[in-house]
Amino acid sequence: KATPVSMPDSVNVIYMTRPGDYLTKIALNEYGRASVWRMIWNWNYEKIGDNPDIIYPYQEYDLKKPREVAKPVKYDLYDYTVAQGETLWSIAEKEYGNNYAWVVILRDNYDKLGNDYDTLKPGTVLKLRTKLY
Repeated sequence: KATPVSMPDSVNVIYMTRPGDYLTKIALNEYGRASVWRMIWNWNYEKIGDNPDIIYPYQEYDLKKPREVAKPVKYDLYDYTVAQGETLWSIAEKEYGNNYAWVVILRDNYDKLGNDYDTLKPGTVLKLRTKLY
């Protein structure tokens, strides 16, 4: 099992995985060194699990950044009214161009949908992000 690793004077920032991401790619893009992938895995072990080679798009991981350069993540949201027959899957395809982004819609609307998200009621107003990243 991975053990927690810390960076002095750092804060957690949220990184949402993109289709095609893998830990060494994230490490290289975010820290300039592919070898940092192990730290990313350690920080997110409970989300990733035992196999660091398997990560999924649109998952939110914690990355450590120096306090002075860390930028809080803030998304602009808009109201989306569910039409008859729509699902989170179909809305994600329509609004974001990728069905798998349904998990983002669920995460952003969990307080409204809870675990009952398989059947959306027409007229339900969801909050959607103007941009995923």
